[in-house]
This record gives sequence, structure tokens and C-alpha cells, in this order.
Amino acid sequence: MKNDVVKFCIVMPWGRVGSNLVVDILRQLTRCPISNEPLNLIRDNDKQKEWYSKEYILKASHDYRYIGTKLSLVSIVDKAWFSARFTWDGVRVVRMRRDNIVKAALSQIRGELFAEKTRREEGRARWGLHPGESGLGQVDISFDLLLKRIQIMERAHQELLTAFDGCKLCDIEYTELANNIDDVVRKACNFLEVAYGPYKIRYIKATPNNLKDAIGNYAEIVSKLAESRYGEFVEI
Repeated sequence: MKNDVVKFCIVMPWGRVGSNLVVDILRQLTRCPISNEPLNLIRDNDKQKEWYSKEYILKASHDYRYIGTKLSLVSIVDKAWFSARFTWDGVRVVRMRRDNIVKAALSQIRGELFAEKTRREEGRARWGLHPGESGLGQVDISFDLLLKRIQIMERAHQELLTAFDGCKLCDIEYTELANNIDDVVRKACNFLEVAYGPYKIRYIKATPNNLKDAIGNYAEIVSKLAESRYGEFVEI
């Protein structure tokens, strides 16, 4: 096995944390493929472990400088096993999160609606918005659906905060990307021993900063959130 290969995994709680942007930039800088959420299609525990061996062990014996994947935490069946193997095999973990779980849930719902829109119009679903695209626009959001998604995000977020603690870790919170993409790129490059260089921004923020422009029933959503235990996120 080559000793200089850098193995890494970008882990997110579920989605909408800026991972597509970071993965795309790392693909440009490493010039290596990074598999995108392959475990979403592999639901069997034993088959996930077989995938791991093929991805991180067998590939390391070939002429690779970087071996990287992106995984959602909710797709991993045996998280303790993966954490132990990542630690044992020296897989570096970039944990991407979004502390505002309400915005994360809203963005996830809008992402699904955008995927449906592009599937109808283009014949394939897309989750990322490219520069110059108009995007989804303003849509009504079901509060019941939003509440369910917030609860999923909350559980995944809390689990992510302690997952893979024994591994080599680099934590990235969504607002870091929103405030300064280049600082985050340099941070990731330093952690992964990737040479920093020029890159293109091929994905942009899909949900407007002013959520009144994104949510048709904004007043209803804010009012119901204020009455829930997620009132701390009411200024969304």
C-alpha cells in the first residue's frame, strides 16, 4: 500500500451544508474523482463495509494520490464501525454542518423541489444551482413537513457533533462558507495536504438570504416556529 496516499471523507448530517461546493472545488484542485454519497444506494450493512474496502483499501494499492468520498451521516448503517475504520486506516474526516437547523431544513425542502423541477424540465434531477440560473423562486412550505425535517436535522446534527471524534478531523460550519469561501478552501487544503490554486465557483447558494423571497407563506412559518420549541431560530 502506498504511504503517501491521502484518504479522506467529507461527512455531512444530511444535506444543504455547502458540501457540493466544497467537493467540486476539491475535485478541481486534486484532479481526482470524489464519489458523491454512494451509500445512499447501498443500504445493506455488509455491502457498505465491502464498499469501504474497495474504496479505501484496494484503491490505495494503486496509483492514487487522493482517495475521497462524500457521505451523509444518515446513510451510514454502522457509524461506529466506520469511525473505527477511519481512525485505523488514517482516513481524514471533514465534518460539515449547519448550526441553524431550521435554515438547513428549509434549504433541504427547497432542494428537493428544485430537483423535481429540473427532473421535469431537463430529464434529470439537479441539486446544485449554477451561477446565472434563476433557481426555484418563492414557494409555499408546509409547516408540518418543515417540522419533521427540522427534527431529522436536529438528530443528525447532534449525532454528527460526536461522530468520528477519534479520527483526524476538520470541522466546517456553513457560515464559514457564507462569510469567506476562500478561507474555507485554504483550511481544507491545509488539512488534506492539497496544493492551493485557482478554482472556479460552479455552484451558488440556492436559497436567498432573505427568506421572505424564498417562502410564500413566510409569516405563517415564522409564527408557528415561534410557538414551537424551535423559537430560538425564529429570526430566519
